[in-house]
Amino acid sequence: MSFLEQLLDLIRDFWDRIFPFSIVPQYESGLVLRFGLYHRQPKSGFVWKWPFIEEVITCRNTTTTMNVEPQTLTTKDGKNVIVSSIVKYRIVDPKIFLLEVEDAFDAIADICQGETKRLIVDRTWDECTTNDLDNEIQKKTKSSAKRWGIDVDLVTITELAIVRSYRLLQ
Repeated sequence: MSFLEQLLDLIRDFWDRIFPFSIVPQYESGLVLRFGLYHRQPKSGFVWKWPFIEEVITCRNTTTTMNVEPQTLTTKDGKNVIVSSIVKYRIVDPKIFLLEVEDAFDAIADICQGETKRLIVDRTWDECTTNDLDNEIQKKTKSSAKRWGIDVDLVTITELAIVRSYRLLQ
């Protein structure tokens, strides 16, 4: 980051601290922190705050999607498969999301990958292609993500294929 960008960030931060109000857009949820501690959760729109004492932090509450990194797994019958998925979610409790979780997005991806692994390694390749894995992964991911103020609407497996691996001997 250049010196000019740092200076502009410092000015913007100071400006936000001296202004007695903040605006929370409709597509975001906000919290008011007083001396760094949770004070209240305002509605979207115009929010009054005490300069230098309170600060407003926000997060998007609209539905969004995340690509979960592909992973290579071995099924119960010894076939190597590659699996990737998409998670559709939205933030429903900004207090938990902003104050109690370091990186909720990473946590969602980890849960989805973990549940995918657990379900694939316990099945044969034929069971993986015929069963409805999406719904089972979605149920587990949804229940785990609820602890972080996130509602998982949908988990869709975008790729499920057998991996052909070759080894070169030197």
